[in-house]
Amino acid sequence: KINLAYLFALSQFFVAWVLAWFYIRRANSLFDRLAATVRERAARGRRPAE
Repeated sequence: KINLAYLFALSQFFVAWVLAWFYIRRANSLFDRLAATVRERAARGRRPAE
């Protein structure tokens, strides 16, 4: 028999993978744009905060 504790423990792996997938999608769309802006401003000799 599979008891509820084993089912809950194994479901944590699934939830962790789903959360990682969502984070990667968000990071690829947002952080890549931010990094490109920083690189562009650095190439022009400006500080990123300007």
